[in-house]
Amino acid sequence: MSWILAVLGLAILAVMIIDITQAVFLQGGGPLTRHATFRAWRVLSRVLGRRGHHHILATIGVALSVMTLALWFGALWVGWGLVLSGFEDAVLDESGAPESTAKRFEYAGHALVTLSIHPSKPGSVFWSIVTSLVSLSGFATISLSAAYLLPVVSAGIHKRQLAQHLAPVVATPIDLARAMGDERHSTFVRSILEQSLSMLIESGEQHHAYPVLHLLHATEPRSSPVVMVAKLDEGLTLWELTDPDPAANAVLVHTIRCAIDSCIGSQGLSNQRGEVPPVPDINELREAGLQIAGTAPLSRHYARLAERRRVLCEAVEQEGFDWNTVVTPCGNKANWHEPYPILPATSKGLDDDNEHATRALVSSD
Repeated sequence: MSWILAVLGLAILAVMIIDITQAVFLQGGGPLTRHATFRAWRVLSRVLGRRGHHHILATIGVALSVMTLALWFGALWVGWGLVLSGFEDAVLDESGAPESTAKRFEYAGHALVTLSIHPSKPGSVFWSIVTSLVSLSGFATISLSAAYLLPVVSAGIHKRQLAQHLAPVVATPIDLARAMGDERHSTFVRSILEQSLSMLIESGEQHHAYPVLHLLHATEPRSSPVVMVAKLDEGLTLWELTDPDPAANAVLVHTIRCAIDSCIGSQGLSNQRGEVPPVPDINELREAGLQIAGTAPLSRHYARLAERRRVLCEAVEQEGFDWNTVVTPCGNKANWHEPYPILPATSKGLDDDNEHATRALVSSD
């Protein structure tokens, strides 16, 4: 048989070993992990996400994650099968005659998962040692796959925790800006944002370490850390614009944005030149209670952050959502799922709620 098959098999095994080594030990994903699944995922997320098929995307993401492990084992099987097919005396039948190519692949697959008796047999002591190596590589791949999956599952849970941690204070960017500008709420909201710093950095590092996390899709914007982080950054933009003393809070804003850069920069963006999101309407901002000096300062402020907002918009779209999801409250259509604004448009709503609560307590006594 042709030695070319053996060379091809060894090349496949080498690529597979590099891929597993980078994914499990060096933490970054190899050529199979990165390219075989992500190109398909980018197309599917944009097409299905725009049509609102987020549950389908979530299922596809899990399937692609599992397919990565199947790809590892499949490459291992094909590689060893080609190596055994490249030498005539590698695998023999019971009578001592060379086995067919199909039987050699069957023998390789059998050796990968077990060392029990098989009708075929190695042609020499050397091929017996190769058979042992095949079995060892199969056992090692299964063990490393399990070691790879456990931290991925843990990191996937951390993604949802980050989104849920930010969701109450960034229902919309306007809500965050209003809360930070109100003395009654700013201290509490500031503490939540400070707590989120380590979570943002950790999420970014986990995405660098396990690129397969990109495939774990959130079915709702509220569960998507990318959407929540985009809301956070837009809220900081509005807060900078309305803060009477921006210099006093510059360090906090800069630190949070550095953490956001770490989180968004790990999303594996395609670097396509997308559109910059529109600037918020000044009348809507004023109606929401934000003090905006004028249209010119608003335009200059957002023009300075145009590239940053474009990158955030690309990350949101790659997640399968659109920019409208960032600027509107996230939640289901059912009233009891709708997030409450952090601050009422006027204090009257808060006073009415307090009055009703006081009456309820008096009547219960």
